[in-house]
Amino acid sequence: MRTVSFADSTLREDVLLKLNMAITVKGDRMLVDMRGSSPELLNRSINTTKASFKTMLFTGYMQNIWPDLPFTMAVFTPFDFLFDENSLINGSFDTPQAMSLIPLFKTMTIACIPMAKFNYGLPHRYTAIVAPQYDQPASLIYGGLTQHREYVGNFCADINGMGQGGRAHRDGEHSVSPPFAAHCDLGEIELMEEDLPIVRLGAFTLSRDRVGFGKQRSGLGYEQIHTYRHSGLWGFMTGCSGSLFPSSQPLFGGYASPTYPLCKIKNFNVFDTLKTNPDKFKFDIIELMNSQPFPEATYVTQSMGMTFELAAPGELYMMCQGAGGGYGDVLQRDPAAVMTDIEEDLISEATARDIYKVVFDPDTHMVDAAATAKARADECEARKARGVRYDEFVKTWTTPEPPADVPFMGCWDDPAEVYGVNAGARVKMQGPNLQTQFMLNPKDVRIAALETELTALRRAEAARSPAS
Repeated sequence: MRTVSFADSTLREDVLLKLNMAITVKGDRMLVDMRGSSPELLNRSINTTKASFKTMLFTGYMQNIWPDLPFTMAVFTPFDFLFDENSLINGSFDTPQAMSLIPLFKTMTIACIPMAKFNYGLPHRYTAIVAPQYDQPASLIYGGLTQHREYVGNFCADINGMGQGGRAHRDGEHSVSPPFAAHCDLGEIELMEEDLPIVRLGAFTLSRDRVGFGKQRSGLGYEQIHTYRHSGLWGFMTGCSGSLFPSSQPLFGGYASPTYPLCKIKNFNVFDTLKTNPDKFKFDIIELMNSQPFPEATYVTQSMGMTFELAAPGELYMMCQGAGGGYGDVLQRDPAAVMTDIEEDLISEATARDIYKVVFDPDTHMVDAAATAKARADECEARKARGVRYDEFVKTWTTPEPPADVPFMGCWDDPAEVYGVNAGARVKMQGPNLQTQFMLNPKDVRIAALETELTALRRAEAARSPAS
């Protein structure tokens, strides 16, 4: 069984860092082959070692695949592993690893897909099949001077609330746990606000429609709206990916988790608004970013990989602890369950109609069973009409190598040939002989782009000006 996943950020720039997994079961041995994964990065601190990889993979197996087995590393006795040297997940000691959680969080859920497919074919299932849960620590990291004149720096405790994937027999749980621990709790906001200048204007609110759709939907994550006050020196950063490539993949025809950006509202003070016009503030990220109710403010949407930046009091930093992957075809979901999701404000009416193809009365939410059956049958026929033969699909879909404008790292079709981005240029290597990649400073890349743009504008202006 094979599967892939991607981390989409180095925390300084957007990239696609591939984790390539092939699992083979033969007799009483299981081979986990990770060759073809992204090469290591010399000047980005997101590399990890194979020892850490195995430990985190063990966590994923114990939480999501074999939760009834004793929590002991002896479970891995029948496992064998294959890695490329100098890869992102088998880094050398020359590379920094302070933020190794970037590939490691993928490690804890990537194995769910091949193991679910293995388990699906068993004559007797010993555990429930579950789609991957949300696997990113979508939480702010903070630092600065507190209202008590103490210097601090830490993670917010809300990394412990990631949405579970849909299960074969029921929906996923909301904000169940992080993928690295089956049993944990969230920090108390009131206690945190006593110690820190952080103020949560939105916390633990399940975010409508940000869910992995399927016959069994995933659990939802929750929104977070942060700001601060009563400090003269405070800032935030984030340490996760999942803004470009879904963090949680689906199973058996479900939908993946949505992607989640980091949203900011800068150059204004929300506390002034709350004093003078509180009705203007909406406790909802999408509403705030779409309606932009504060004309003096600057609205920013960016990758969740953000290095530390100083903030001003009252500026908003907003993100979502995301959803797991959906399980099964959306057209097989019970229409009554779809209506329940609407009533619990987990999905919108548009989602019920457009994704699940349920026909219902908008006032009473009564399902029209006959019309729903027809809408779903029509969608099945439309799928057939859109479909093409596999060999024809391959001709239009596959390319000899990654697109030139995509910063892609990892194998493309052959695990023995690995692509990288070294000093801004694409390179191709043999898997057994990976080269450590050097990343340019994003500021220098931006300056070069602006200089090129400025030169082009000057030339265009000169061409339009009359000769002197």
